[in-house]
Amino acid sequence: MATTSLITAILSQAIAYAQKDIMQSLRFKVDFLATTFVPALINLGLFGTLFFGFFKTGAPGLAELNSQNFAAFTVLGALSSTLYTQAINSFQYKFLLEKYWQTVHGLLASPLSPWALLFGAMLSEAFRFSTVVTSFLLLAYIFWPPPLLSLLAVIILLGLLYITISGVSLIRSVLWLHNENWDPLITYFMMGTAYLACFYYPISFLPSFLQPLAAINPIYYFVYSVRALWLQLPLEPSFLAVGFLLAVISPMIGTYLFQRLWRNLDITGY
Repeated sequence: MATTSLITAILSQAIAYAQKDIMQSLRFKVDFLATTFVPALINLGLFGTLFFGFFKTGAPGLAELNSQNFAAFTVLGALSSTLYTQAINSFQYKFLLEKYWQTVHGLLASPLSPWALLFGAMLSEAFRFSTVVTSFLLLAYIFWPPPLLSLLAVIILLGLLYITISGVSLIRSVLWLHNENWDPLITYFMMGTAYLACFYYPISFLPSFLQPLAAINPIYYFVYSVRALWLQLPLEPSFLAVGFLLAVISPMIGTYLFQRLWRNLDITGY
C-alpha cells in the first residue's frame, strides 16, 4: 500500500512538472517549432537534394540506396538525427537555466522526488519529440510505405534510441553540474559519435579507416536497424540486442549519478 502511494505521488509530481515545462515551451510557439523542425529540415534538404541529383543522372544505385528508397532513407536519418541532437541536450539545458539562475540548489533540496523530476523531464521532451516523429514518419511513409509490423518496430526502436540518449544526457548533465570542465570533452565525443552514426549516408561512404569505428558505434546500430526495418534491408539481430541493452543501462547509470548529486548537492560554478 505504501509503495502504491509512493508511485502515485511520484507520477503525480512528474505529470505536474511535465505540464509546467510544456506550457513554458508553448509560450513561444514559433521558437518551439523552429528549434524542433528547422535543423532537421535543413539537413534533409541538403542530403535529399544531393541524392536526388545523383539518381537523376540515371545511376542505378549506390550502396543500399537506389532511386526508389533514397527519399525514405534520408527522412529516417533526419528523424534519428533530430532525436539524437535534441535528447543529448535536453537535461543539460534544463539544469543550465537552474544553475545560471542559481536556483539549482533549491531545486535539489526541494521535497520534489528526483524520480519525479526525471520522469517529468522525459515526458515533456517526449511531447516535444512526438510532433517531429509523427511528421517525419508520415513523410517517410509517403515515399516508402512499410509493412505494419515494421512500422511498429521502428516506433519502438526510436523510443529506445530516445531513452538511451536521454540517459547519456542525464550523465552529461550530472558531470556538467559537478564540474563544467567535463562538458567540452563530452560535447566533442558526442559530435564524433553523431558523425559515425551515419544519419544521412551509408557506412560505405565513410573513409575506410573510419568504417570500423562506425561499426562499433551503438548509435549506428539504432540508425541502421530503423532503416533496415523500414526499407526491408538485411537486419542484424546483434544490433537490436545492443540497442535494448543500452536502453536499460544508460538510464540506470544516469539515474544513479543523479541520485548521488541530489543527495550530496555537489555542484560547482556560478
